[in-house]
Amino acid sequence: MLNETNDLAGQHEVISESITSTVIKEIQQRIKETKEEKKRHMADGQRHFSNLQSQIANLDRAKKNYEKAFRESEKALDTFQRADADLNLSRAEVEKQRLQSVYKSQLCEDSKKEYANQVRHSVVGVQL
Repeated sequence: MLNETNDLAGQHEVISESITSTVIKEIQQRIKETKEEKKRHMADGQRHFSNLQSQIANLDRAKKNYEKAFRESEKALDTFQRADADLNLSRAEVEKQRLQSVYKSQLCEDSKKEYANQVRHSVVGVQL
């Protein structure tokens, strides 16, 4: 009976070592896969963060350009209105101020469209 128990213990030991080596190999493989997946996710996260920073910078730049163009447009319109009301200025001067006002208004509209595009692009980028 002692010999039978010894044989049974030996069989259990062999089975245990076999299972242990199989399980350890599988666990090591899964650890390796998990580390690789983590690495990919970290790279994706870094790429998304970089993209977000770029979009924020572009949005800020477009906003500043729009604000500047708007102020210049308002100033040009005010200058034109004062020139138009001033009877001492020649028609050529008034026309020059009008053209300047139209030009600044067009620049303001272009900047406004660019800013709106950046806002739309940023919102779409954040939703992705």
